[in-house]
Parts: sequence; structure tokens; C-alpha cells
Amino acid sequence: MATLEFLKIGLQDTVLDSGRFGFGHLGIRPSGPMDPWAYRLANRLLKQPEHTPVLEMHFPAAQLRCTTPVYIVLTGADFAAQIDGVSIPLYTVVLFQPGAVLTFTQPISGARVYLGVKGTWNIPSYLNSVCYDVALASAGIPLFIPTKGSVLDIPPSSTSIQYPTTLEIPDVYSSSVIRYLPESNGLIEHYNRRFTLAASSNRMGYRLLGDPIPFPKESYFSRGVQMGSIQLLPSGACIILMADHGTTGGYPIIGHIISSDLPALAQKMPHSTLTLVPCTLDTAYRAFMESEKRLHF
Repeated sequence: MATLEFLKIGLQDTVLDSGRFGFGHLGIRPSGPMDPWAYRLANRLLKQPEHTPVLEMHFPAAQLRCTTPVYIVLTGADFAAQIDGVSIPLYTVVLFQPGAVLTFTQPISGARVYLGVKGTWNIPSYLNSVCYDVALASAGIPLFIPTKGSVLDIPPSSTSIQYPTTLEIPDVYSSSVIRYLPESNGLIEHYNRRFTLAASSNRMGYRLLGDPIPFPKESYFSRGVQMGSIQLLPSGACIILMADHGTTGGYPIIGHIISSDLPALAQKMPHSTLTLVPCTLDTAYRAFMESEKRLHF
């Protein structure tokens, strides 16, 4: 029994959960959401486990028709969503009725919107995750990727829940200041400055455009990396690794974006500006706790 049917495919529609962690030593990247905060919020609003899959979409986004009544919610970017021509706000759980069509009419703010659906997603998984990975797919691992006419089988939950009509969410996206924890390698002095996000930026990494940074003469061993690691390239440019990053890297690492600022970074559009600012571990911890508080309501 299908719940959602793809009438039209959007740009890089991806079904994902929290990620495929614990297999980096095998060269398998974690993937997962670009905006972890919006992903977690969608499932919290639907009162279901945080590891439940969602649909991550970019603009132009997919067009979906409901075939079975189900509760849905949108978080992250604002793409002026409508159901049968009626606007639906972000952070609001609504009942998606059979025959109704969900569309996204224009990009207002942000880069990625997340569609959460109440229920159990019946789609293939591999190594405890449904995240699509092109490398795994090329190796013959059957993972779901939306195509025109494909359907998502999500039997609705039978649990009776009183949903809030709407939820006021503090703004976590507007800041152009992105904080990072610097590594003690002498490169920190170069990285309190403004950058422009390159058009070639994607889920693997954000390339930052700005004045070249002097590349160190000493050699660096390859090491494990994570989402938010800031790598310095021989050209003097730098890249912030994002959700589909590789498992290791040999370039010098300036530092790591703090977790509470990853949502604002993930919602930046190409050609937007940001300022990297070093911070202390204490500041990062306090920011993390504030971010977590916003997810409890």
C-alpha cells in the first residue's frame, strides 16, 4: 500500500535517515542529512524515533500525491509549500489526504527542506541505514532513489496523538557567522575572515572562495575526517566537508565547524557569504546545549 507517489522529481531528492555510521574503516561514508537539526525536528514533531527516514529536497522540489491519509511535516528551508493550492507552514503537522498533491512553488529561504511522514518506511536498507550512496548503488546494493512514478510505502501509524497546530521555532539559520573549533597546527590565524560559497558546492563539500591561504610546507598524514572538517587545499582555498564526505583526507585541517552551527551552514545557498570564526570548547558546548533545548517541547 503506497502512501506517497512522485508525480515529478526534484533536484537531488534523497531519502535518508541519521546516517550509516561505524563503517568508515571500510571506506563507507556515513551520508545522512545536511541539516541534522531540521531532520531531527521533523521526527520530534511527528513524535516518532529520530532515526526514522525523511525526504530531503532542494529547489525545484518534487511534486507528491498522497494515496493513503497520513500526517506530514516540513522543516528546514521555506519553498512556499502548498497542498492543492493551499499554503502550509513549516513546523506544522498536517493531515495529507488521499488524492491531494504537495507542491513547492518558490524558494523563499534556505537550501534544503525536509519532509517527515508519520509511519514506518518500507524501503531497502544497508548496514542499518536507508541513505542512498552512489558508490554502494554502483556496487549493486539496492537502495531507494526517487524516480517519476515511484512510490513510498509508509503505512501510517495507528497511534492516536494530539498534534500542536503550529510550533514557534527560534531562528537558527540567519547568522552568517559560522563558528569552528581550531586545531593547534598554526593555521588558526588565517581563518577569521569572510568567504563566499562557490556554486560547485554540494553534499560532499562546500568550497569557499576568498583570498588564498598560505599552504604549509610540512607534510600531513591522511587521517579520519567528519562533517564540518575544514580542509586547506594546496591552491590556498579551503573546503568544508559535508554529509557525503569521504572517510579520510590528507590535506591540512584548519578546524571543525561546531555542531550547533552546521544547520545554518547547511542552509546556505551558493554565492552566499559567511564568516568563519574560531571559538573555544566551552563556547561550543554551551551552543550545543542551547541547540538541544530547542528540540525539547
